Amino acid sequence: MKKPKYVTHVAVCRSRSLAVMNDGEVYEWGYLDNDEAKQFEAVYRVPGKCVKVQAGLTFNVFLLKTGEVWL
Repeated sequence: MKKPKYVTHVAVCRSRSLAVMNDGEVYEWGYLDNDEAKQFEAVYRVPGKCVKVQAGLTFNVFLLKTGEVWL
């Protein structure tokens, strides 16, 4: 039986949000900060299990279970 998927950490910045799932995947959604204000969504694949994320104005920072930090 598959393990249920759930959110373990959330980060927000202006018009976008990020969620870290219990399996280490990171989802992002919101609006692009430009003249067209287009809605978007993304899934990030980082080299390892992500445990926390921080959203900056134009970037994201990912903390992996190993202690490594990815930009």
